[in-house]
Amino acid sequence: MPSIDVLNYMGFLVLVHIAPFLPEELRRLRDLFSISVLGRTTGEIKDRSLLCARLVERTLPYCFTKAAQQLCQTNRHDVAAREWLSKLESVFLRHTRDFAWMSELSSLLVRLPAQEAISAVAKSEQEERLRRLFANSSMLWERTTGSELAVEATFRDQLQSVHVPAALFNASVPINSSVFAFHLARVAFLHENSYERDAPLSFTDESRQKLESLITCFEEDARANLPDFASRHSTPYLGRHFLHQTSALQLALRAFDELLSVQRIWKVDLRFQDLPQTSARQLFFIYFALDNCESADHDFHANLLPAEQRVNLPLKHVRPFAEAFGCRDQNSKTVTGVSFCDVLRQGVK
Repeated sequence: MPSIDVLNYMGFLVLVHIAPFLPEELRRLRDLFSISVLGRTTGEIKDRSLLCARLVERTLPYCFTKAAQQLCQTNRHDVAAREWLSKLESVFLRHTRDFAWMSELSSLLVRLPAQEAISAVAKSEQEERLRRLFANSSMLWERTTGSELAVEATFRDQLQSVHVPAALFNASVPINSSVFAFHLARVAFLHENSYERDAPLSFTDESRQKLESLITCFEEDARANLPDFASRHSTPYLGRHFLHQTSALQLALRAFDELLSVQRIWKVDLRFQDLPQTSARQLFFIYFALDNCESADHDFHANLLPAEQRVNLPLKHVRPFAEAFGCRDQNSKTVTGVSFCDVLRQGVK
């Protein structure tokens, strides 16, 4: 390739990477920035301030992480967030044995490392780690396991750590209020969805057979409801994906039930003033659906599962959803006639 073409290409890449700072007329460059830098199209192309924030995070990730940590510390949001996350971990540990494919040894293997993490969070050692983080930038390399603007928690096996982005916590909602439990359930779903995939497991013949049976069950549902999408992807992959999604949703619901203080302490069902006929359980599932609202951009959906299917398919296999909205009995078949895939042990509700 001629050197002049190489220079032109490099100059074009520079323009793409600084697109958030360029005039509004250059929308196409911002589209390219979104795809090349973020790896996807977004619905916030007109929001230049957000694109600029993403560019700064991409260019100076450690500084951005430190700024996010300092902001949370100033608002005392970091302490409350850790406390809530510790409670989430406790809920997860208590309920891992509820899954049909979990043997007693698997439950123990999952509980041991996480229990140590919970103890560390609960002690003053956490404050010392935070002080070291601000004083020593080298710790940011270990601390930063993902974007603070991301919308999904990530598990890093090498560090044995779960990164929960600051963006997942809605700072506009008082953390000491019952309403925050709805936002916590959102974190619970995304947190557990990443953690459960990488949990160490030890299978017995019975638990392995149950796991394979569940994956097959979800595969059949995917083939029946997503024939076009299933034809482009491995059905075992889809089976495992929906198993993870449904399992995470079940644990998020348990976290919601246990951490909704007004219901736990006063035995009162939390209802919003403008939605007096909507129960707390119904609101939980509504929040879950709203969390999957996204851009209608065709390019965005080209290789992704449609949002309505990401919501509907797991919900069909969660009995509390059917009970909350008075749906038909799901003991054996879903509405589409596919076998009900029960991820929980028999007798666990």
